[in-house]
Amino acid sequence: KDEVTKLRMNSPESLKFLNNATKFYNLMMKYSCAIREIQTKLEVLDDEFSAENNRNPISFIKTGIKKPNSIYNKLQKMGYEFTTENIQTYLNVVAGVR
Repeated sequence: KDEVTKLRMNSPESLKFLNNATKFYNLMMKYSCAIREIQTKLEVLDDEFSAENNRNPISFIKTGIKKPNSIYNKLQKMGYEFTTENIQTYLNVVAGVR
């Protein structure tokens, strides 16, 4: 049983899948880090403005990153394969701040 699993894991398809999964994970991590950085900057600006002007111009901050199935469906609708390159090239909104 273990030998069969090893053979399957070393197949070209499995290796390609693992490589693509790693690329996708790394790309999503970049989006996540960018969102956190922007959120932190907005929170600092809000705190500074509140301290200087005694009011909060930002009532709330909401962040989000598209789910993998949403990204997949969007690319399919556009006629593109689900690759990290296509995500970066063809999708305008993968992560956002409100």
